Amino acid sequence: MTYRLSVTLLLKNKGVYRNYSWGKYRYLGNLSNIIKLFSQSKTTELVFIDLDRSLTDVSFQKELFNSILQANFPVTCFIDKKDISSLSKKFISNGVERLGINISNNLDIEDIGLYVKSFGSSSASSLINISKKDIIKVNNSFEFNENLKNKINILYEKGIREIIFQDKISIGQKKRTIIICFRINNKFI
Repeated sequence: MTYRLSVTLLLKNKGVYRNYSWGKYRYLGNLSNIIKLFSQSKTTELVFIDLDRSLTDVSFQKELFNSILQANFPVTCFIDKKDISSLSKKFISNGVERLGINISNNLDIEDIGLYVKSFGSSSASSLINISKKDIIKVNNSFEFNENLKNKINILYEKGIREIIFQDKISIGQKKRTIIICFRINNKFI
């Protein structure tokens, strides 16, 4: 079995951040330094989630594209759904392996379906925010509830084969963000 160490970082104010508590961010540095740092580690993939549409800035895009050339791993960028049609071709042709869209409603699913038709399913990911109500306990295991299963099936039909689930959970007094990557091999029955 092959394991991938995917690091998910946040883009905000044209810088790279990580969150240390729900809604609180710690500045890590600029794109080129962060990609150099992770190129020296055992990271097999870097995922950036653009919080404030920083990637619409042309100079920030150039910094990203130049940094990707130095990386020894694939880079995925989650961009705002408003920008997917205008930026997707530019990003894919400049070395971004996959683009993702945060799925909040069925219109977003249609947008990502059009993107998959243009670039193929291997170039698309989807981010879904989940909560405790989306997961149910059955015997000694856990399953997704029917609404989440239906959303995953629709994404599968649109060509999405990778979903990243994001959840905020409470650990003691602090809320932490948990990000889980899920690869889809077939539909739920």
